[in-house]
Amino acid sequence: MRKLLTDIRKEQKAKNVNFSAFLKLYNEKVLINEEKVDIRSYGSIRIVLEDENKNAYWDDISITSSKMDGLEQEIDSCVSSNLKVIERRKNKYSPLELTSSDVVFSPKATGYLIHEIIGHTLEGDLYSYYKDKYTDLKISKKLTVCDSVQDADFAASINKYDDLGIEVKPLVLVKNQKICNIMTTDRESSFDNKLYGFARRENYRKEVMSRMRCTYILPNENLNQENIMSKYNDAILMDKAYLGGVDVSTGNYFVEGTGFVLRNGEKQNVISNLRISGNIMKNLFLFEYIGNDFWLSGSYCMKLGHYLKVGCGGPAVSLNGLSVEGNVYESK
Repeated sequence: MRKLLTDIRKEQKAKNVNFSAFLKLYNEKVLINEEKVDIRSYGSIRIVLEDENKNAYWDDISITSSKMDGLEQEIDSCVSSNLKVIERRKNKYSPLELTSSDVVFSPKATGYLIHEIIGHTLEGDLYSYYKDKYTDLKISKKLTVCDSVQDADFAASINKYDDLGIEVKPLVLVKNQKICNIMTTDRESSFDNKLYGFARRENYRKEVMSRMRCTYILPNENLNQENIMSKYNDAILMDKAYLGGVDVSTGNYFVEGTGFVLRNGEKQNVISNLRISGNIMKNLFLFEYIGNDFWLSGSYCMKLGHYLKVGCGGPAVSLNGLSVEGNVYESK
């Protein structure tokens, strides 16, 4: 691995591109009490490329024993895709601002979307303050959202027990056009008076909060990203998402990253500083397509000053009527 990363760094330096890789490996033994022990092992590598104008491009790759054989190939793929964007960003750009656009989210971007628009909204401490706003929420019949660490503990840094010793169990949050339950540490606020293991804290110096583990959209239709893109003559593709946020008091949210203009289903102009925004009360009904090309990854989430590793994911999806801002680069 060291040789691979060193070779990539030398190759990119010759192209005036700075390459860095940040490796994080964790192996924690968490003693809940004398009878309960949670073994939490996870890891990730962040690949970062920086062009001559100091613009940074990165990908987070989760590391598991089952993925080690394909890790080099995934790193090469990340480097290659980012280099293509760097090359196209050498062209002139113009500002883009759309008040109502069709947007396709790649599987890598879908996780950030659902993390913001559903995940934080249904965390028990936040939901308890604003639940009256969501009583008449209109939700697409195609949308099913779950939170589970089954086969995803590498992404969420939690395994059998939460930080209060409650057994970690999967939970369906949204299904059949309704909110089915919330992620809470309080049995009385749970819709079925049961706890599913959402008590988490950054460390034992901080208090427990209701936090996501690994939140994702379930596949729905026999479509992949390319199939969904082909449905649109004029749309936006969010290819990668880097950050997002939601104001649960209003339902306003945003997701930021990079993407492309879609013309006749094909990727055209690169978009940097891409910002997709909308409102939960309006947009959960506007899922037009939900594919089957599922992708799951881990990242870090800041909530009220507490920093935790969480997972998120889903297939490619598309929504109608979103606001879009960014910089569109010319094609040569």
